[in-house]
Amino acid sequence: MLFTTPTFLWFFVIVYVTFRLLPRGRPRSVFLIFASYVFHMSWNPPFVLLLMFTTILDFNVALGMGRTDNPRTRKALLLVSLCANLGALGLFKYANFINANFHLLLGDFGVYFEPQPFNIILPLGISFYTFQAMSYTIDCYHRARQPTRDLISYLLYVTFFPELVAGPIVRSTRFLPQVERHQRFNWPAFYMGSNLIMMGLIKKMALADNLAVFVNRVYGDPIAAGTAEAWVATWAFTAEVYLDFSGYTDIARGLGYMFGYRLPINFQQPYLAAGFRDFWRRWHISFSTWLRDYLYISLGGSRRSKDRNYSNLFATMALGGL
Repeated sequence: MLFTTPTFLWFFVIVYVTFRLLPRGRPRSVFLIFASYVFHMSWNPPFVLLLMFTTILDFNVALGMGRTDNPRTRKALLLVSLCANLGALGLFKYANFINANFHLLLGDFGVYFEPQPFNIILPLGISFYTFQAMSYTIDCYHRARQPTRDLISYLLYVTFFPELVAGPIVRSTRFLPQVERHQRFNWPAFYMGSNLIMMGLIKKMALADNLAVFVNRVYGDPIAAGTAEAWVATWAFTAEVYLDFSGYTDIARGLGYMFGYRLPINFQQPYLAAGFRDFWRRWHISFSTWLRDYLYISLGGSRRSKDRNYSNLFATMALGGL
């Protein structure tokens, strides 16, 4: 159920009207969780069980870490969370990738066989809700936040459907306090949300999708394209990628505003960056800052030798790219 489809429009209208008719507080949170599960099941219903399992597991892991000061116990609980989340992500997202590339690698050594595909379907939004859940348990491990005892708030944090497909990745320290405030309806937030949704639809449907028609034609038969056309298609592709991704996250942020939740800005004019470092501060900001805070700094960041700093940067960018 993509944001740009008529099906989602009807889904959103029904959910939003019902949400506003319910009393503020827990009834609205419970309803949004239910709506988010319905949204998730629209892709493949059985995968909602995976989402439920990892969510409940991480919630209880965080509570367990909050009940003990034993470093070994806390580390063991964190490893349980990381293994479960990364294991699920690796299985569903990379099993076919590893299988196919292992076959190609053996072919280089003269071993040829036809690998059987795993026929694994990718669960909707698995990367985004996995990163959000991991950030929560890592923050609890480092005592950057206290574990929440409110399961409803935590379920809404992980499953909130506007951010499920393409982010942005929201930190629990930003989202959970908003759940507890139970904002009233206000026209400025409604106006801001409507503007972001309209801007996102223009970026995605009017610009990116039309650029894709030209780009796909040229890239589909590059030999037939002339030099000038190939260059234009390459520049058009860079615009398409930005407009498609940022447009979709603009819609997500707009939907968040409509329900009373402020989601973080994910793009800040990245093609106006002064260099590569500046670019990664502007492009998919919620993910680049996640890599910085939970991977690069955990590896030692720039606190070690120059060579170690370079290896940390390389590992962070390689894993982020993967």
